[in-house]
Amino acid sequence: MFTEENNKYWTDFSATINADFEERKYWHSAKAIYNYKGYNLVFDDYIHYTGGRATVGSYVTRIYCKFVCSKKIYLKLEKNSMLSKFLNLFSKNKVASLNKILQSNYIVFSNEDNIDKILSKTISDKLVNTNFQNLFIDTKDGIWGDNLQQNMYELATFKDVSKTDQNDLQKIKIVFEEIIDQLENYYHIKPIS
Repeated sequence: MFTEENNKYWTDFSATINADFEERKYWHSAKAIYNYKGYNLVFDDYIHYTGGRATVGSYVTRIYCKFVCSKKIYLKLEKNSMLSKFLNLFSKNKVASLNKILQSNYIVFSNEDNIDKILSKTISDKLVNTNFQNLFIDTKDGIWGDNLQQNMYELATFKDVSKTDQNDLQKIKIVFEEIIDQLENYYHIKPIS
């Protein structure tokens, strides 16, 4: 499962971004926890299990940040593909962005008609250039299965690999910081105390 090599990977990354390192415990991966203006950005590995006749596990690198907001926020950004277009053909809450690059690369779902409040042009450009596959802001039972308290949300993404390139993780950190700034400006979010 998670090894000493995993601990070293996250220890090194923690040192690179000046984050706190949390050792692996039980079945949980080691973590790098970066504090940005009181918000904890958590970087770790996660094993996603799918069942059926045989259980299959896949490793992902996940990045998430929990925050509090009194307004309703929902965002799901999904990389454009023929399959995603087909699966989301009749989905509710699809919105358009004024940023044509974002619009041509992603399907965007939100309760916010003006998605550009959250995803400014600079953020959108960085999402495309960093090749985000997905991005979520939601409160429904927590994106990673942890029940969230009232008015608590998660900003999250994941990469379908274990040991994501650390330069990519640093780029994701920068995008998260900019999204947090946008959410503070327009939605008055607060860190979890």
